[in-house]
Amino acid sequence: MGQAIRGYNPFIYNAPVPPNKFIGRYQEVDQILGSLANPARTSVAISGDPRVGKTSLLHYLRMEEAQEGMGLSPSWCHFIYLDCHTIMPFREATFWRFVLRILSQNFRNNETLYPQIRDLLKQSTPDSYDLSNFFDDVARAGHLVVLLLDEFEAVTEYLDPEAPQFLYHLRALINRPDRGLALIVSTRRPLKQLCTDFHFAGSSFDNVFSSITLRPFSETEVDELLEYYQVNFSAEERIDLRRLAGHHPYLVQLTGSLMLRARSNRVIEESSITQIEADLENETEAYFTDILYCSQDQEQMLLTWLALSAFDRQVIQGLSTLLERYEQEIMRLVERGLICQNTNRVSLFSPIFCRRVLHKNLVIKGPQVLSEWNQYLHFLSPPQKETFRHLVEQINKRPVIIKKPELLGSPSVENNNQLPQNDEVTQKLDRYKVGKLIGKANFADIFEGYDPHLDRPVAIKRLSTTLKENSDELRARFGREARAIAVLRHPNILQIYDFDIKRRRPYMVMEFIEGQNLKEHLYDLQATERTLSWEEVLRISGRVADALDYAHHRNMIHRDVKPANIMLGNDGSVFLSDFGLVRLLDQPGLTQTGRLIGTLEYMAPEQVRGDSHQVDHRADIYALGCVIYEMLTGRPPFTATQLPRAHLDKQPIPLTHFVSHLPETASHVVLQALAKDPAERPASASQLVRD
Repeated sequence: MGQAIRGYNPFIYNAPVPPNKFIGRYQEVDQILGSLANPARTSVAISGDPRVGKTSLLHYLRMEEAQEGMGLSPSWCHFIYLDCHTIMPFREATFWRFVLRILSQNFRNNETLYPQIRDLLKQSTPDSYDLSNFFDDVARAGHLVVLLLDEFEAVTEYLDPEAPQFLYHLRALINRPDRGLALIVSTRRPLKQLCTDFHFAGSSFDNVFSSITLRPFSETEVDELLEYYQVNFSAEERIDLRRLAGHHPYLVQLTGSLMLRARSNRVIEESSITQIEADLENETEAYFTDILYCSQDQEQMLLTWLALSAFDRQVIQGLSTLLERYEQEIMRLVERGLICQNTNRVSLFSPIFCRRVLHKNLVIKGPQVLSEWNQYLHFLSPPQKETFRHLVEQINKRPVIIKKPELLGSPSVENNNQLPQNDEVTQKLDRYKVGKLIGKANFADIFEGYDPHLDRPVAIKRLSTTLKENSDELRARFGREARAIAVLRHPNILQIYDFDIKRRRPYMVMEFIEGQNLKEHLYDLQATERTLSWEEVLRISGRVADALDYAHHRNMIHRDVKPANIMLGNDGSVFLSDFGLVRLLDQPGLTQTGRLIGTLEYMAPEQVRGDSHQVDHRADIYALGCVIYEMLTGRPPFTATQLPRAHLDKQPIPLTHFVSHLPETASHVVLQALAKDPAERPASASQLVRD
């Protein structure tokens, strides 16, 4: 990993990029400003996916440095920016009143133009003929007004498709290049597509525009952005950045920010790409929903088929046929940066996008896609269509399969459930037989196993840490910590049977539970827009609290209470797992890959500060409060981009904001558990739940 960078984080993802920090888009800038400077002036229509940088580009066009060399000057070229959402519901009178008020400031000292503006403002709706005369006079006075109309769809959605009078009037105003008015509009769908919804008596509104499609960054522009921000990401980090973000400007900024935060946070030894990916997935749900909304049905089908290609051989065979038949759609998806295409492979650009595609089309829409997409898939072979039907039904039934394909039950194409054959645990680990991979965590890979001596199934957790040296002292210290965990005997604590070190790699053998963890369960519920009942929240949190009280009375602290560490058995049982694992991994002489001292979303303030001497059982109570908050609301108290500072100085949104029927006392007690000062939290986990 690169050097830690503390404090300043230059990445910008939750607002337009300020013009003085604008990077790239040189060809687009030259084309747009060139259209304005040309004597045969044309207006420009910019289209592109959400957050591809359209708004940032519009703001940059107003900068003198952007106009330099183009023959444009702020003294005569007046750019007026308007976010069309701000004048909703749309009325033509409101639109022109906004424009004219700004022009009244620009031309206050112009004896010819200023009186005309005042007269136009007196009209309830400015007359089209008077507007034409005004902009003719603007040109005669040596000026040009350029309206930058952002989110122009907001206007077209309010117009009557049978009589779009505003578009008629606007087209008439910009139809002459010698008139002092030009438009630059930005939309998600191309303006030509938007205009197909209208019935024009003459030429279509879009005919007077030149079109530009804004695509994701080029490789050079991504490198330029990182260089401009002076971020010294290592080669490995840059690979991870490309894998998660592709070349999408918003994703590059957000992923870069999360990676930099992980490196600069002093409670993290190295950036954990697994945690970064999880944070990124939480933050980008709305973004990917918007991206998919901008995709046509055929594109949605192709994206879904590509996402499923890792599940079954029949899907891959059908994919080659689809790629040939829908070559144009594939090229559009490549241009949008949603799929990557090389000589040997076509794939979605990001694993997060892959999961979001499956969630939208197979979980939310579900089996109805089988009939909706039949017209696009009718030429496939019966086995291929049957495989598709099977995958749709299984994923719709258990959405967590999207994140854990090994739960599907059908063989994976690449057999990813098994370790490589040259790995020592592929067949056997000491006396234990090792089966398929059933889970992954920041700390470990988890496999199904079998103990032939006691004839029972087990779970084998192979830790991602290694011993720096193979010494008896380190083994003994690891053994002492592991034994301290293993002696815990409680009906709600997952039992550890055995532990050892193989080739400097620790592993633990644990009780095997048929079921899923709370994180997976919450995912399944959210995927189908359901929530846990208040009674179920009390039942689960009560069992976890009992386990914590038992351990706390024995001076054992968990340090990483979170939904992924709470197992829910199919029989209704509840188990707290990974007890003391953070302490176990924090031993001198161990090296960690992406080690976190806890998990940021559930980490108490004293853990965030690194005050290890102040971390006691109350840190677990804080974490349990975070878990209860998430069970009730479907989200942790603080989002990934607020962390870790939010745990130190920000109050969570009250629970009643999300759950209106929740008793006020319940909301108060949970927020009390999230107190920044440990002394203000409930004295015990059971007191938190009981109160």
